[in-house]
Amino acid sequence: MRKDFGKVSALVEQALELEPGSDRDVAIHEARKKTKRTRYAAEAAVPALGKPAKSLVKTMKSLQNLLGEHQDSVMARQTLSELSAVAHAAGRAPSPMGCCTGARSSGQRPWRTSCPESGTGQGRGGRPLSPRTC
Repeated sequence: MRKDFGKVSALVEQALELEPGSDRDVAIHEARKKTKRTRYAAEAAVPALGKPAKSLVKTMKSLQNLLGEHQDSVMARQTLSELSAVAHAAGRAPSPMGCCTGARSSGQRPWRTSCPESGTGQGRGGRPLSPRTC
């Protein structure tokens, strides 16, 4: 179990050293999958190992939840981006959230990168969005 914990730790460390973007997102997801496998192995070892295994289960469960929240945000950004592209292709203004997703994942100001035409984008009814809206 110590070896698995070390592998999880190394995967998380490697993922966090990457620049924000798809490579980092994939690496964090891989770390989450390893965390889940380590947690399940620790759960199976609880009857034989007791408290140390229970402690590892608790730690892996917390880490798995944290990494899972990141993965949920990755999927939400992807979905919003796709919906925004569909809206744009249909001649509709993308939603404010769709405007912001690409910039947020790159750590940039959304209104400066995703809405370059006017610096603001458009909201419902063609009303302009202010930078604060994004």
